[in-house]
Amino acid sequence: AMKTVRSYADNNADTSLYHDTVATDSNAWPLAADFACRVITLSDYGLNIPGQEVPEIGGTYQFSCTGYVAQNNITFLDGTPGSVSNWSYDGVHTYAAIGIAQGAGQIVMQFTGTSVDGHDGLRDIKLIRPGENPNSTFDSKFLAALAPFSAIRTMDYLQINNVGFEYDQNNHTYNLVPMNWSDRNLPTKARQTDPQTGDHPFIGGSPEYLVQLANETHKDLWLNVPVSATYDPTNPDNYVTNLAHYLHDNLDPGLHVYLEYGNELWNYGFDTTKALDQEVLDDLNTAGNPLITAEHLNWSDNNQYYEKYRLIAARLVHIANTFKSVFGTAAMNTTVRPVLASQLSPGAVLHEQLLYLDNAFAGTVGSEIGYLYGIAGAPYFGLQGQEGNGALTISSVLTYSQASIATMQTPLQQDSSGVGLQYFAMQAKFYGLKMLLYEGGQDYIGSNYNNRF
Repeated sequence: AMKTVRSYADNNADTSLYHDTVATDSNAWPLAADFACRVITLSDYGLNIPGQEVPEIGGTYQFSCTGYVAQNNITFLDGTPGSVSNWSYDGVHTYAAIGIAQGAGQIVMQFTGTSVDGHDGLRDIKLIRPGENPNSTFDSKFLAALAPFSAIRTMDYLQINNVGFEYDQNNHTYNLVPMNWSDRNLPTKARQTDPQTGDHPFIGGSPEYLVQLANETHKDLWLNVPVSATYDPTNPDNYVTNLAHYLHDNLDPGLHVYLEYGNELWNYGFDTTKALDQEVLDDLNTAGNPLITAEHLNWSDNNQYYEKYRLIAARLVHIANTFKSVFGTAAMNTTVRPVLASQLSPGAVLHEQLLYLDNAFAGTVGSEIGYLYGIAGAPYFGLQGQEGNGALTISSVLTYSQASIATMQTPLQQDSSGVGLQYFAMQAKFYGLKMLLYEGGQDYIGSNYNNRF
């Protein structure tokens, strides 16, 4: 459980913060004699629905660490119903059983008077969940939850919507920060989804753990490549080449790798989209427009937004070419499957991207000749704005859902409500590509997070 702890905090600080407020070592273990950490917090997103299933986190956890902390100095904060028993210290490691009462809503722990290797702090802190094998990396319930699925998409685990940029407070702009392979998280790090310091406040989880997870579960990997991931072959530390080599050398050869560049880089709800916009805008204001010129982004016009859409497609091709150099030509669109994920509605974004690739990158479109395996959208159906309607019935929910699905299937109607699955299917067929979905399903929440549906 400690691999996903929120942060290590000074005992006088807020443990809900997503950054450390005590000094840490190179692997982010705390270097303070006294510190606290928020291990687990359950949340129902404010819905408070009667009968909603809430995970049970009560039980006996097996605690261990490198270093010394006395039994009486392991305590609990914020109402955590915890106890400590079976404490021991072997001169190097501290061990204990941590009891958490059934029905607990969170686990917040406090450690005082700690020491390791002659200085303050602890290292290699583990808190094994009740009934779990301490030698297993992944929780058995998590593995069971993955069982029905054939592929694992890595957007959230790799923090794709938060990595690879920084915010300039003086100019109020989001700017890409190149992400090299050495910037990634490592399995040796204390936490796997923690904000860091420096140029990369978020770096996501370790790719090495993803490969281990795929191999153990025999699931394909749908990899979201960070928006600022480097791929310049003259840079030995570039992210994409090293990622390709690691996958080639360590992933079960019977598994497939889907490649997606970023996530929804047309969606301004994500700061990565704003950072990519800024990159194109900066190039437009630079003499000679080196990026636009090199990638032929002004292929048919000088529209800033279309140039960004083309850049997304161009970078996916560069990523695919990099994987081809590692895996070989025969692996492309078989083992390695580059996917151009685009906006489902309106279809103009995808249309422009495919036209651009077919013209500026001749021979890259079409699974039988190029490096693009497929296109992907995200069809969600909902209640057509009725999510907060207190008079909803089962019958009206089905009626609104069916109408929402019908709207997605309306062909070739050139407005934001009409172009959807039919248009994507037509484009896939025309270019000889697979049609995939990177997300999709029912969305009965909408923008009203307090609705009671």
